[in-house]
Amino acid sequence: MQNGNQSNNNNNKKKKAGKVISLAEAAKGSIIFQQGKPCSCQAHQHRLISNCLSCGKIVCEKEGEGPFSFCGSLVLGKGSKYAGLDESPPLISDAEAVAEAYSKRLVDYDRNSAARTTLIDDQSDYYEMEGNNWLSMEEKELLRKKREEIEEEEKAKQNRVVVTFDLVCHKTRRIRVDEASGGELSLDLEETTARENGGF
Repeated sequence: MQNGNQSNNNNNKKKKAGKVISLAEAAKGSIIFQQGKPCSCQAHQHRLISNCLSCGKIVCEKEGEGPFSFCGSLVLGKGSKYAGLDESPPLISDAEAVAEAYSKRLVDYDRNSAARTTLIDDQSDYYEMEGNNWLSMEEKELLRKKREEIEEEEKAKQNRVVVTFDLVCHKTRRIRVDEASGGELSLDLEETTARENGGF
């Protein structure tokens, strides 16, 4: 009784493992399959075997495994495998190998290289204008205020002039205050006599 159960278990395991067909045997055509009749039921009337990996047509039980009658490629059922297909590494052409090595080199360069280029953005440094479409309203208002402050400072620098009148020598001196030198006066910018101006 136990021997019968063990043989049934072994048969079940063999059935679950599925068929294994070597690629060499399939290529030679030494395996003989039962040739089924073409069927267009799309596995609605018969049990599904698989679909063709070449043309995509669904193969039902009536058509069976083997060379497909529609395109001639080998079709195997679910669970059947080509022997040696899982163990072999995928074949890579020379062009693919060169492209992969190049991409790895670029990624490595990007990760490990020092920054050799710097970007100088003159537009953002010097020429930001209120009319720039990409600025928000707050940024435009801030730029307008900064521009007004700079203009006021320029006017204040131009307006800070000290005028001295020398009544003895009949001379006038206009001296501008130089803020860069800490408020010191820069002498002899303009010196005129009263006679030159039509005075006395």
